[in-house]
Amino acid sequence: MTGTGSFSTAGMLRQDMSLSQMGELLDATPWSSDFAWEEILQLSGFVDCVTVHGGEVVFHEHDEQACMFLVIEGEVVPGMNKDEVFMCWDKPKKIRKDFKRDAYVDVLNYEFERDRKGREFLLRPDSQTSYKNEVFTRFVYMHNGLVFSIVEEGQEENVMDDLPVEDKPEPVEPDRDRVEDVLDDEDLPPED
Repeated sequence: MTGTGSFSTAGMLRQDMSLSQMGELLDATPWSSDFAWEEILQLSGFVDCVTVHGGEVVFHEHDEQACMFLVIEGEVVPGMNKDEVFMCWDKPKKIRKDFKRDAYVDVLNYEFERDRKGREFLLRPDSQTSYKNEVFTRFVYMHNGLVFSIVEEGQEENVMDDLPVEDKPEPVEPDRDRVEDVLDDEDLPPED
């Protein structure tokens, strides 16, 4: 979703919708939480809704644009950074740190609802449907600022095994013959 501005829409599928439909999309974003419905409808007259497929470049960092982008719906996938995750799923309900295999890992906790048709969406604090839908937690594991795994609660047991960190190699004993060529005998550790 964008404001009217000068950006390229090549490769984007523009969605035609009424002010009311556009207002409903805006209202579903955390960005609009402080606006009254009448204000959201007024803003709806100034926005376009476009569909962008994964991998398409919409803008580059530091590009000057006369518009703003709101992500209404997006999928979080491995390789994304924290800002991209926040654009798709907003800020997490909770963040915790894990330490395993000599690496710190951020674990972002998100609560979702799954309706009877199998559609999933983020659980909003003011949800009117959570009493009748399945509520579940999804964990996003991040290392070095990038997502490396996304699992639902109950599936996180072995997720750290997939951590993209190489195990430290075991220390290697120096080759005494090579070392002796470089060092004097008094610099060498005593032999057992």
